[in-house]
Amino acid sequence: MSQPEKLERLDMCIHCNGVGWTKPMFYQLNCDPCGGTGLELSDMMAVIVKQQQFLVAAKATIIHQRRQLFDLTFSKEEKTQQAMDKFYSTIKLVN
Repeated sequence: MSQPEKLERLDMCIHCNGVGWTKPMFYQLNCDPCGGTGLELSDMMAVIVKQQQFLVAAKATIIHQRRQLFDLTFSKEEKTQQAMDKFYSTIKLVN
């Protein structure tokens, strides 16, 4: 499995320039259009699709890191023994 491609960030809010707040005069207010996130949330479907892409990429990264950890943790003999144990654990003995 190859590494996931780089994902683009969501667009910044045009009202607060990605800061999450506005400053009318002497005080700060949360940006209403983005809810204080600093992201462009007007197209909710695009936001949901982007979240799904980030989750898929995170899952792929976790799987890749687990494989690397497994490769670094166990010797070749231990891996073979684990594979044999897993294979034979599914077999039912018939008397």
